[in-house]
Amino acid sequence: MEQFTDQDLVAETRAGARVAFDALWRRHERRVYRIGFSYTRRAEDAMDVTQDVFLKAYDRLGTYRGSGTFRSWLLRIAHRENLNWLRARR
Repeated sequence: MEQFTDQDLVAETRAGARVAFDALWRRHERRVYRIGFSYTRRAEDAMDVTQDVFLKAYDRLGTYRGSGTFRSWLLRIAHRENLNWLRARR
């Protein structure tokens, strides 16, 4: 699915193709994990937050308008989820 753009994969996911979201996950997982690790400083916590980010993105895919890139939309979710993780640990 590497030949498909993020927009293509989003459209396929909205149409019910879970394999398309799996491709988005694989494509962006490393970047989301690195953000998580920069906040948490622990691999296990970064993996947990990464999973939360993708679950939230999947649940909220209907709110993605497509005016910006999927990547920027996803990374905003990642930053918010990591901030929430930090707040919960205080």
